[in-house]
Amino acid sequence: MARWSKWKKKIEEFICEDLKDRVEFYATVYRGTHDQRGKVWIELDKKVIFEANTLEWEIEYYTLSNDIRRINNCVDYNDEKQAQGYYKAYNDAEEILRRKHKLDEFQFYNAMRRYFNSSFEDSLECEDQLTKIFCLLDKRLGKRRLQDFIIRRDDSEGLKILYNVRCQLAEIRSKPIGLEANES
Repeated sequence: MARWSKWKKKIEEFICEDLKDRVEFYATVYRGTHDQRGKVWIELDKKVIFEANTLEWEIEYYTLSNDIRRINNCVDYNDEKQAQGYYKAYNDAEEILRRKHKLDEFQFYNAMRRYFNSSFEDSLECEDQLTKIFCLLDKRLGKRRLQDFIIRRDDSEGLKILYNVRCQLAEIRSKPIGLEANES
């Protein structure tokens, strides 16, 4: 993985002029933790709109997967009848966290890498919350694309806030949340 300062500089090059002084990217490492876990976050007007915290994610991930195993009575990975359910609990926990828009720092970096390596058009089609945030920050997002941008009810609050700010800056009326572009 490249150094954070290079990644930060690269993503900041994409930010539209109206947001350049309002958006900040941060990363920190908790040096006392195993493997030096950390967090990454994005602020708009000094308020956090997105956060990927590895320690919080891991605690919630393992708690959820353990709860799922207990509920499904799949607590013994050595038991043939329980093994599949035991391991499936990890995937289920990860999916629940994804739907709650919770990521760890590595998922954040992977999303950033995908954004850098994808076309802007492909990124606009992506359902990933972080990719949508990157698209809303991007100077390549013009009025027409912004009007077609889809915000769903279950999107993160930070994404909704950024969408409304971007619409205000472009002097266009934001769609009611949850409506497709052709429904407004």
